[in-house]
Amino acid sequence: MDVHNHPLKTFGTISLPLTFNNKRFDQDFIITDYITEDAIIGMDCIINHGFVLDGKSRSIYIKGQDADFPMDYSPSLKVKTKTII
Repeated sequence: MDVHNHPLKTFGTISLPLTFNNKRFDQDFIITDYITEDAIIGMDCIINHGFVLDGKSRSIYIKGQDADFPMDYSPSLKVKTKTII
């Protein structure tokens, strides 16, 4: 569902490598149209990879690592290679 509670048309999933603070992860993404962001990281990614969101400082970091990044840091997560489907 989108933010207006309408169903999204999906085209399947893809597993892609991504990097945050020099740490590599494999993450599954749902492929869909009409999303303006390059990627949206969900609770599954946050929980599975140990991300911590600090609302007060508006930062994100990996549990056990010192460095944090403001939530408006770009790119906070980056896909290493472009995949065309």
